[in-house]
Parts: sequence; C-alpha cells; structure tokens
Amino acid sequence: MRHGRAWGRRGGPSPSLPRRWRADRAAALLGRLTDLHRLATRAVAFPAPGTGLKRVAKALGFSWRLPGVDALEAIVLFLEYAADRARHADALTRILTYNEDDCRATAFVKDWLAALA
Repeated sequence: MRHGRAWGRRGGPSPSLPRRWRADRAAALLGRLTDLHRLATRAVAFPAPGTGLKRVAKALGFSWRLPGVDALEAIVLFLEYAADRARHADALTRILTYNEDDCRATAFVKDWLAALA
C-alpha cells in the first residue's frame, strides 16, 4: 500500500479526523498492512503490459463497472460534488462505485495470486 507509507511519512492522519484515528492507532493499522504490489511484482510475471492494478486486473479478467472513470476522473467528480452537492449528487455514487471496484480488483488479483501458491 504505497499511499499508506506516504501518509505515515507526513506524520499520520489529519488532526481534523476523529480522535480514534490519532497517530498511534494509525501507525498500528499501517503496521498490519501488506504492500501487495511490491510482493507480487517481485515474484510474478503478470500477463499485462505493466504492473499497475488497472492493467493487471483487466488482463486477468476483472472489469470495472464504470470503464470511463479513472483516478483523475474520480478527483474531478469529488471536486464537483464538494462544490455543489445537490447539483452533482450522482457524482458521489460514481466515486463510491469506482473506489469499491478498485477494492474488488485488488481482492481479485490477490485471489489469483493465492491460487498460484
């Protein structure tokens, strides 16, 4: 989880988050996570032109429900939603679907890797 390491380097979560997410708890959580990308790319040659989640999961047969949405589009959707929630109410649903699919894709790749063992 590359994002988690960067988050930890910045000193943990934002002080605006609830108390239950103080740095000590965040550090404990981050200490239990595994960087699946690092482990997998050292051990496996994926049938994909690259090692990113989108390319690998797609090559293995996973498909996203919103094929036109990527990370940049999700950011744009969030900014639109934050600026005018009523006008862009559907943006939140699209963001959640995109993020859920990324989680599902990660599990899909993990399951594929586990089947190799």
